[in-house]
Amino acid sequence: MFGWIVLAAGALFVILLVQNKRTPSLGLQNGQLRVLGPKPNAVSSQTDRQDRYVPPIPIPGKLGGDDVMHKIHACLSSMEGCAIKVEEDRYLRCVFTTPVLHFHDDVEIFVDDDVKEVHFRSASRCGYSDLGVNRKRYKVFSGKLFRLFSES
Repeated sequence: MFGWIVLAAGALFVILLVQNKRTPSLGLQNGQLRVLGPKPNAVSSQTDRQDRYVPPIPIPGKLGGDDVMHKIHACLSSMEGCAIKVEEDRYLRCVFTTPVLHFHDDVEIFVDDDVKEVHFRSASRCGYSDLGVNRKRYKVFSGKLFRLFSES
């Protein structure tokens, strides 16, 4: 009996490990972050699902796009486990790695200059639930970014 439990746990770990290493298709589509998948392990400021919605971060009127991107980069660089992977004109993608099990979560940031908002999407690569980790990450990120904005 114990052998089967160990075997099943090992198989589950291998499945999660494979899912964790696979980079999902990300990026902007028609000026929007990708639609969230069906699992409740993600949040976005561009979703209709209230249970997974986080508000976009307003950009103060005095800040321009380059200044905003610089502040976003500084904010993400100060967050533990963050590695910036893609940095384009008004788009940034990074991967957060958890300290113990090394799970990967993908975070995307899009600066919409037209409406002066910063959009945020954070999704876990594997598992069904994220236990609120992505929403907590948004709260930390938005708090740090608000502080940086207020210093300008």
